[in-house]
Amino acid sequence: MKIFLTGLTGLVLSTAAVTSTTAATVRAETLSAIAPTLATTKQAFRLTPSQLVDTAYRGQIEGIPGYRQFIRADYRPRELTQLAIDAGRLPPETIDDSRYLNSVALQLRSFRPSRFN
Repeated sequence: MKIFLTGLTGLVLSTAAVTSTTAATVRAETLSAIAPTLATTKQAFRLTPSQLVDTAYRGQIEGIPGYRQFIRADYRPRELTQLAIDAGRLPPETIDDSRYLNSVALQLRSFRPSRFN
């Protein structure tokens, strides 16, 4: 009986060691497969028009002053979108998306109601 229990214990421990090694290998392979996807996803992140204007208003896009200076600067939708592209906050093809630019114009109206009427 002791031999059986000793053999069974050895079998369980060796199986656990192989399983943990295999799990670690699978985790490492999964992480290495996901890492390029995460980088691509980050580059492809796209602010909604509302997020773009709100982020710009708070001065969180490089090259755009925040708050009152943002309102006084009188940014046009295309100009604001281009600055966000230059700062890496939008993909370059956004500048050609007329629906996106129109939505940015609508969002800008909330800051300057008389400007785009």
